[in-house]
Amino acid sequence: MKKKTELIYRYPLKIKAQLKIKDNSINEFAEKLGVSPRTINNYLAGFTNPDITTFLHIGKILGISIFDLLEDDYYEFKQAAHFKAKYLETLEENRRKQSELIDTQRKLLNLIKMNA
Repeated sequence: MKKKTELIYRYPLKIKAQLKIKDNSINEFAEKLGVSPRTINNYLAGFTNPDITTFLHIGKILGISIFDLLEDDYYEFKQAAHFKAKYLETLEENRRKQSELIDTQRKLLNLIKMNA
């Protein structure tokens, strides 16, 4: 069984909505895009993502810009990247503090040994 991509993308919902508005089936859309219906279903289910050229072609077929197609996903990805960076900074800070604590404990043990 295929794994879904890590992020939940919104572009599949936009594609589905446009297909419904334009009364296009998956098969018709796949034929226009030059891919198999299975590929379209994988895009819509989140198992795979189109490359940029395919996104451009999708936008052209559906009559929407690539920006409109990916706008929400771009902002979510940017926000996720920001949170990941903050998380990594916090991990690094905690690692540094833990290292300082270990050094302090070693110094205390050495002082105790010297005074014993």
